[in-house]
Amino acid sequence: MLKRKRTPGWLVMLWLLLIQGGAMFGSEELLVNGGFENRDQGWKKICHFRPGGTVETSSDEAHSGDYSLFFKNTTGVREHYYELFSQRLEKLEPGATYILAFWGKGEISGKNRFGVCDDAYGNKGTVYAEVGSSDEWMRYEIRFKPDENGQKNIILMSRDLIEGFYIDDLSVTEE
Repeated sequence: MLKRKRTPGWLVMLWLLLIQGGAMFGSEELLVNGGFENRDQGWKKICHFRPGGTVETSSDEAHSGDYSLFFKNTTGVREHYYELFSQRLEKLEPGATYILAFWGKGEISGKNRFGVCDDAYGNKGTVYAEVGSSDEWMRYEIRFKPDENGQKNIILMSRDLIEGFYIDDLSVTEE
């Protein structure tokens, strides 16, 4: 009589991972630290003529996790004065459509910019979300295409009056 050997558990798990790898792991994460749980890691902070405001990670409010990005600007628009967080996306498929989604909450008005652009300063190839004030977390999303090199910048910019606005849980997915 043949004695049947048991397949080791680790081998079964490896087999399952190989078969379902795409479904289990999905595609590569396009955005680093979109929930700000690692504070500002992965983001570049740019300040031009220091506005009378603040852009920083905060533990006061969060859509999920412990941190979000907090904006406050009490001086309003002053030409060429802004503060922003930026992150360059470099592994996008040229010609494909992507969705930038994020959650926002708080008091905001005017010409603040939350979206994507071709350069790190919001000057070229821009697509921004229409963001409004809300006491509840609201989901925003915009569709965009990368440049011919498969690149785009995420821009979160304070330029106008903001009593206090939080952004959290940013994600970028292919449509």
